[in-house]
Amino acid sequence: MTELKTLNDITNEFNQKYTELEPRTQTARTQTKGIGSSLLFYAFLIGIVAAAYFLTKGSGGAKVILGYSAHNVLTQSMQSEIPQGSLVITKLVSQSELAVGDDITFWKTETKTVTHRIVDIIENYDGYGSLGYQTMGVDNSAPDVDIVDYSNVVGKVVFHVPVVGDIIRIATDNIVIVAVFVIILVALIAVLKMLRKNKYIPETTG
Repeated sequence: MTELKTLNDITNEFNQKYTELEPRTQTARTQTKGIGSSLLFYAFLIGIVAAAYFLTKGSGGAKVILGYSAHNVLTQSMQSEIPQGSLVITKLVSQSELAVGDDITFWKTETKTVTHRIVDIIENYDGYGSLGYQTMGVDNSAPDVDIVDYSNVVGKVVFHVPVVGDIIRIATDNIVIVAVFVIILVALIAVLKMLRKNKYIPETTG
């Protein structure tokens, strides 16, 4: 005759099995957390270097990838909307996709870009049937003097992040130093992890 287990017996067995599995679960969680943190750290480093490269301008102008380009805001003319030092991402769009109220980045000179807002669209502004864009920094007192031709439009602002532009600008100005620093840092972390794995460095608990 089979002996029936009481509720207390079942509870005790469950607690015993849970107690046996708990250390393994905690170890797995710790390992997963460690891997996740490492991936985020490396992604951050790679992102900084990639963005610094992305912001550098070659002989042909800003680097464009799949129609997108990145730019650093250097002045306070758009401070209330896009603060100085922000990183802006622009997308190349057609003339029909640009409208009053859009923020655009355009070439002011051969080496300088400006990010301002479209406040008016002027038809046949040059006498040859071309559309021109009257732009203005939202915190300026008057519109820009020069009308922007579509050929000088880099793209429409689709995203911006405060402060990041300044960080990446510093990295861009020192791209070689930053790249060497990242390589040394990654190598050092790899060596420390190897030593810890081989228990040359004891792990601390807190």
